[in-house]
Amino acid sequence: MKSTHFFCIPVLAALCLFCGCTVINPGPPPTLYMLSPRMPERESGPALPYQLTISLVNTSPAIATKRIAVRPKNNEIGYFANVSWIEFAPDMVKRLQIESLESTGRLEAVSDDMAGFLPNYRLSLEVRDFSVHHTPTPTVAVCLAARLINLKNGKSIGFLRVEKKQTTSSSNFNDIISAFDNVLGLA
Repeated sequence: MKSTHFFCIPVLAALCLFCGCTVINPGPPPTLYMLSPRMPERESGPALPYQLTISLVNTSPAIATKRIAVRPKNNEIGYFANVSWIEFAPDMVKRLQIESLESTGRLEAVSDDMAGFLPNYRLSLEVRDFSVHHTPTPTVAVCLAARLINLKNGKSIGFLRVEKKQTTSSSNFNDIISAFDNVLGLA
């Protein structure tokens, strides 16, 4: 009886070793895309003495991905094959919003919620839509909701919802990425 246990252990170890060495061909890696919308010009005058942090809230799992979302119908969501964002879509939107606000030079500091400074205000950003709608030609849709919160008293100062769409000139993926750049630059 004991010899059977000793025989099983090396056999199981060998099976695990050989199974772990199996190479699975995942296919070619996806083409990665990043956005670079036009940033606002630096404004004249001194920076306001305020520090702002931007945080993400309540993004749908369908959008909170590196995959590029497509909506063939209003109640259906899918993803383009063989292409991907370089980072999770909401993180990319947040990073670009930070860069946009920094480029104006109007605030003392702007950063994400992981920065080490003590901000005066927080901009809670929700990415509600960040996809391509096929109706019947590709239309890029971006919908952002933002709430500005005073961190001294915790009160909401204001709320803004921005929705922008742009129909692309073709189904070429470079045209789709250009439309994302344009729409995000307007949002």
